[in-house]
Amino acid sequence: MTQADLTRDRLPTAALRQLAGVFCLGILLATAALPVRAEVPHGNTTRVEGHVEAEQGGTARPLALADPVYVEDTVATAAAARADLLFPSGLTLQLAAETRIALRDLGAAAGFAFDLGEGAILIDKPPETSAEPLVIDSVFGQVAVRGTRFFVGPSRGAFAVFVERGSVAFTAGGGTAILAAGEGVTIAAPGDPPGKVSTWSAARVDEVMAMFD
Repeated sequence: MTQADLTRDRLPTAALRQLAGVFCLGILLATAALPVRAEVPHGNTTRVEGHVEAEQGGTARPLALADPVYVEDTVATAAAARADLLFPSGLTLQLAAETRIALRDLGAAAGFAFDLGEGAILIDKPPETSAEPLVIDSVFGQVAVRGTRFFVGPSRGAFAVFVERGSVAFTAGGGTAILAAGEGVTIAAPGDPPGKVSTWSAARVDEVMAMFD
């Protein structure tokens, strides 16, 4: 075999090695471009109806039943969609249609915070987790709770908070309203203080609870 034959035999091998190097580099670059996300799930979905997605770092992913959600995820439901999220402590969040929340702090057990961007949520925080606070921020104000079940969202043209079990402190516009079971409060616009705390009628409670059916 001549030197020319050896050269011809080696050319494919050299070319394959070069292509393999380019292919590996492509994998590394593609992997490096993936968004960084917390490795340990913050919770998971227990109900998904309609289109529900989680977004983090500019990348959205659809959510299905039992899918994980992570700290810094923004979870959103589309029109006519519903989603329930369960966390290790037993805390549950129910999202009505056209709702967006951002999980922004892991904390310990049930102790974490999230932002309500829009829509309505129903929160059930078990009494046994009362030592671990839950904080909900929105443009209207901040809700701080320990062990309770309550609603946050629109009701009869205003932003409202209603407590089904336990108690809630709602702070907005420099004022704080303390709500007990069966009581609700509304706020007309961002920056306003909470209105008068009142006992809600069964009809009004049914109205807000129907958002999660």
